[in-house]
Amino acid sequence: MQFFEWNKGGSHTKIGQIKADLNELKSGEYSTSGHDGVHVENFKIEDRATFLDYIMGGCEINVHVAIDFTQSNGEITKPESLHYMASEDHINPYVGALNSVLNVVKNYDKDQQFPVYGFGAKMPLLDIPSHCFALNGDYYKPECNGVKGVIQAYYKSIQRAALWGNTQFAPFLTRVTKYAEWQQKKMSQSN
Repeated sequence: MQFFEWNKGGSHTKIGQIKADLNELKSGEYSTSGHDGVHVENFKIEDRATFLDYIMGGCEINVHVAIDFTQSNGEITKPESLHYMASEDHINPYVGALNSVLNVVKNYDKDQQFPVYGFGAKMPLLDIPSHCFALNGDYYKPECNGVKGVIQAYYKSIQRAALWGNTQFAPFLTRVTKYAEWQQKKMSQSN
């Protein structure tokens, strides 16, 4: 173990180190190095809950999806674009990532209704780029049914979207935070 003195400027100073196993720490017999050595007066061992512990304990997860529709992905008609689709069954990098990630996390989302948003595009009927639009077209009910529903909504949206400016992820995070607060409030009222 190494010990550092915290400095506000970020250049922390090492003040000592201990080489010890658990029994040595318990007995107080360990070797130290540093300014005046290090003396451990008290320590405790805590179990840390794992992801699996939370799931086994009944934790439910609501998976939200955000897809980058900014110009940095490249023009969708060009093969080098991350959104490029050569044909109906073409799996571009976004579809590959959606499949890979959602097929793992879907098992932890009980209803598998995934709110799906895009950011960084002008969508039909909007004069300005949006940094948090529902891919299914309903901002108040943005859920898509399962992995297949997410990918279908993505395919429809990418064909209508005009990729736009820079990445602004904060509106999506604000939306998800408000959703989580609403869910928490709803759960506490039902108890």
